[in-house]
Amino acid sequence: MIGWLAFGNLVAKSLLLGGLICILPGWYFIDRVFRITGAQNTAKIVKRFYHSEVIKILLSIGLFIVAIRYVTLIPLAFFIGFIVAQLVYWVAPLILKSSTT
Repeated sequence: MIGWLAFGNLVAKSLLLGGLICILPGWYFIDRVFRITGAQNTAKIVKRFYHSEVIKILLSIGLFIVAIRYVTLIPLAFFIGFIVAQLVYWVAPLILKSSTT
């Protein structure tokens, strides 16, 4: 929304697409890993964790290839959208931790 207001449709589309390419594979990973709970399923959880991480990376690579090859976008805005979405994974726990203490 901010990109659209400030720079126009193509920048906004590029930012959004970059963010989605970060978020969608992460969403898949979280959905797959956290379906199984319980101490008796530890081995299954670890196996699913590694399997899901490989699929997440392959999904990210595939989505990057499709976006860069077939979608008209501004590369700088696209990568900024991806990086900002990626930073949320790192910064959000720090913000949540500091707000609870």
